[in-house]
This record gives sequence, C-alpha cells and structure tokens, in this order.
Amino acid sequence: MKAGVMEPANAGVDRLRETQTVEVDPDRRPGWCFLVDPPNDEPYEVYSVHHLPEAPGNLSGDFEHQQHSTSGLKTATSRGDGIRPFCFDSHKGDPVCEYRVEVFINGTQQAERRLQVVP
Repeated sequence: MKAGVMEPANAGVDRLRETQTVEVDPDRRPGWCFLVDPPNDEPYEVYSVHHLPEAPGNLSGDFEHQQHSTSGLKTATSRGDGIRPFCFDSHKGDPVCEYRVEVFINGTQQAERRLQVVP
C-alpha cells in the first residue's frame, strides 16, 4: 500500500505522490489517498480504520461510525478489483497530528501507515 497526495499527471490523469506529511488544505480535493495494489486479479473487499488522538471537527464520507472512539474511525467496506485509490478530504479544524491508518483487505490487516498532518 502506498499513501500520499494525488497530483495532476498527463491528460487529466492523476498520480500518487508518496509522502508521510500531508497539509490540512480544505481547498485540495482530495486531501490525501492510499493506493491498494492487490497481489492478484481477484476481486477484493477493503476498508480502513483511522486512528486520531481527537475527533475531527467535521466528519463526512463513508465512515461507518460517525463517532470517534479508541478503536478508531472505520470506513464502510468497499468492493473492487485491480489497483484502486481511496481518498479522503481535509476540513478546517481537522486535528493537526499523527494519523495512523490500518488497511484491511478481505478482512485481514494488510498495511499500516502513519501520516503527519500539518497546518
């Protein structure tokens, strides 16, 4: 799994620039992404769990539990195949801190990334 920010590349196609530091920029869409590159061509189910030291001021998107807890914020399970980006936006008031993201494919944790979110 790779994590970072999407940037314009050729002919309207974006590419992922890997980084461990992401700025809180509500005007940037998407704010940051992780890229799932499965080991084979089989369809898969994926979800992620986001651990933050405090709840974001504005939570939107496909998070299953809209409340912050010690077990993290879990996204809804998504089905896919092939390489696929999963992207998240930042909002004014989001915590500036380290975010820890666990990615689960077919119910098994496959990766963990730590991102520094800075002003």
